[in-house]
Formats: sequence, structure tokens, C-alpha cells
Amino acid sequence: MALGAALVADDRVVLTHTPAKVIASAPPSLIGLIEARFVGLLHADSVAYAPVAAVVDLGTEETDRLPYARHTPVLGQSVPLLRAGPQPIFAPALVQFMKAGRKDV
Repeated sequence: MALGAALVADDRVVLTHTPAKVIASAPPSLIGLIEARFVGLLHADSVAYAPVAAVVDLGTEETDRLPYARHTPVLGQSVPLLRAGPQPIFAPALVQFMKAGRKDV
């Protein structure tokens, strides 16, 4: 969010399948809330929903400098799968990915 992204949901996400894409939204009780560790639950501007553009696996580190395109199924749709990269460059790289996509090698 500090880099310009909008909050949809934090921790728990409702996924809905449409014919063309998967839509993410927040459970009603969590709309507009985000957890800030060591601070608490914070109110935040949020959007009602957003299409799922990628899945980011934060538990697996990317080791390839230029990784090949990976995909994973989400509710019957093929969605790009990205693995965690080194900080502090990973978050800005994700923002650029969301803005303009990537050229697959």
C-alpha cells in the first residue's frame, strides 16, 4: 500500500469465480481493516474487489534471476505464480509487474 497498491483484504480473502477471471474481496467483517504487527488493526482505504492477477508464494524463494513463467490454478483459472524474491527489491518489482506485466523468456 505504501507503494501505491489498494487494499482489498488482509489475511482472509473471498474468491469468486466468473467466466473470465477470479475476483478477490474481503469478508464483510474485515472490510477496510489491515493488521500492522506490533501496532494493531488499522483502518485503511480499500476497494470492494479486484481481479486476481497473480499468486505470490512467500514461502518459496525464487532462485532464478530471470524465472520462467509459472502458473497455478485458482478456481479453474490459470493465474501467474510468483515466488518470493529478495527484499527490498521484491515489493517494487511486484508493483511494476501489476502495472505492466512481464516479458516471459
